[in-house]
Amino acid sequence: MVLIILSQPFIQVLLLGTAGGDINYASVYVVDEDLSSTSRAIISKMEGSDFFDIRGASLTMDEAFEVMEYKNINLIVHFPPNFEKKLIKEHNSKVQLVTNAIDAITASLTYAYSSEIIGAVNKDVAIKWSKKSLSNKGSTVSIPYSYWYNRALISQYIMVPAMCVAMVVMITILLSGMNIVKEKEIGTMEQLNVTPMRKTHFIMGKIIPVWIINIVLLGIGLILSRLVFHVPVVGSLWLVFFLSGIVMFLLLAVGVLIAVVSNTQQQAMFFTFFIIMIFVIFGDFITPIDNMPTWGKAMAELNPQAYYSRMIHLVITKGSGLQDILSDLLKVSGLTIATLGISLWVFNIKD
Repeated sequence: MVLIILSQPFIQVLLLGTAGGDINYASVYVVDEDLSSTSRAIISKMEGSDFFDIRGASLTMDEAFEVMEYKNINLIVHFPPNFEKKLIKEHNSKVQLVTNAIDAITASLTYAYSSEIIGAVNKDVAIKWSKKSLSNKGSTVSIPYSYWYNRALISQYIMVPAMCVAMVVMITILLSGMNIVKEKEIGTMEQLNVTPMRKTHFIMGKIIPVWIINIVLLGIGLILSRLVFHVPVVGSLWLVFFLSGIVMFLLLAVGVLIAVVSNTQQQAMFFTFFIIMIFVIFGDFITPIDNMPTWGKAMAELNPQAYYSRMIHLVITKGSGLQDILSDLLKVSGLTIATLGISLWVFNIKD
């Protein structure tokens, strides 16, 4: 059991952190009915990019659709007849981009990168054929941009801390719940009820070791994230452990609540996985909370993983201080007191 628990940081952080890599490849099929220098320039820029892989070309869209259907092409680039002629004489022409949207994230990135290449070629053509922009008779506007907090857009900087959060949430709830239910199954709970020990002391004796274990596992996960993935901790490392300790008490309270309403370890395990699945869905792990409907945002307000994930990313990636996460910490503290109070109340009623 100890080996299984200690192996979790290596499994969650190393394997799952590596699996969640960046999207750096897209296959492209070209339909060039214009066969002009401009269309060839766009194709040449795509071929020179590390992101695009030109898989083939044809003169009809029917053949391209067939290739996309059976060979998993990410993008079809279609240059219609007289594409360059309209661009030069009429200052207006169209390129059709057909993206495979089975994977929405890959589709959006593919569209954005291809649009950027087409825009760059359009600018070159404008400079070549006119002293002014083809799309506007005014001056050409240049838009410099930069990415804050994750300049290289490395997905591991976001994914690996999220895996540490998921690991802590899962193990904390599972161990705390199973630890108490085990006493019910082996029959020692009745013996403990006739001893002078208070129920609060019994619960604290069960959850404090779990709290210490998860602090150690979190430390191992952060060390691995630094050594293997070079994830920088911009903020205070002590603040990371402090807020983790506060959130763990809320997770332990959830585990205790599961334990007091369960009679067997099997029931506790099913309850735990059901709740963890809800936490993951509404925990800013799969879908950003800001993109959720109103009822989803309301569910996230009661989700410990949502608070934990947001605070961890603010401290580790952005370098936020205690004042920046104080409101979330206060909400977590309130939820902890309420959940632990309900757990003790139900525990006293049942036992």
